[in-house]
Amino acid sequence: MKPIALILILVSLLCVLSSACQAQKGEQSSTAYQIYFPTKSERFGSAALVSELHYGKAGKDEIPELLRLLLEGPKSQELSSLIPSGVSVRDWSLKDGVLTVDFSSNYGLLSGIDLTLADYSVTITLSQIPEVKSVVTTVEGDRITYRDRQNLQKGDVFLSIYRSDPVEREVTLLFPRKDQKDLGEETRSISLMEDQSLAIAVLSALAEGPDSDELTGVLSKTDILSADVRDGICYLNLAATFQTLAPEEEKADRLILYALVNTLCELDNISSVRFLTDGAVMERYGTVELKEPLKALSSLSE
Repeated sequence: MKPIALILILVSLLCVLSSACQAQKGEQSSTAYQIYFPTKSERFGSAALVSELHYGKAGKDEIPELLRLLLEGPKSQELSSLIPSGVSVRDWSLKDGVLTVDFSSNYGLLSGIDLTLADYSVTITLSQIPEVKSVVTTVEGDRITYRDRQNLQKGDVFLSIYRSDPVEREVTLLFPRKDQKDLGEETRSISLMEDQSLAIAVLSALAEGPDSDELTGVLSKTDILSADVRDGICYLNLAATFQTLAPEEEKADRLILYALVNTLCELDNISSVRFLTDGAVMERYGTVELKEPLKALSSLSE
């Protein structure tokens, strides 16, 4: 996966039009908000969010008002909006500091850096409300499974985006032994690019196959669709070919499954793995039933 441009959040107010910097007569009872949009200007970097001053309703209408201003788009010609045309807010709810915003289907057209910037613009804008501690965006009631992180906090945004160089990480990869007696380990250093999750980076390393002739591979890069981690569960979404080409031998299919599970569960934020096929729950792999998420096993005799 190719590196993407560094996302730079500029916490400064962009007042391009003088009329936008002053409250007009009819706006004196309104509240001034900073609404964040991607910039077109190279002086801010190739992928930046900059705030623009807008006036809106205060009080209990703050959340729908800020969402309205985000969907309305910027006033300045130096800014743009990555939220696709026609997107509307279907519903929103605020519970225990978590604001969940449900967008209409067109929001689901976003991916990659465009999705990241859109999510961050929503998060930073809505975090101006003191009661909002974190933001979750959904599409037609469902989470976007290929998104690396679902629950965003303003602090997470700033911490996660100031990274321009690949991060080197040493990981343990598990592969089936060719004699099918157990799993073998290989330690490998991986480069985590700024548009990759750690789970995806580890899966990509697994897809490259083992270095040892005594071990065998478990999947190809085309098998990997997404890996979404929520509440300690990694929802591993694989292409249909991974399931259809499952080995018929019980020992072989268990080795492949637990090579994936044990490797992913080495990561701090993953305690179990739920297998999906093209977004749907995988009910069986070869001879193995997958009714529940799988946890790592120290021995395949368990």
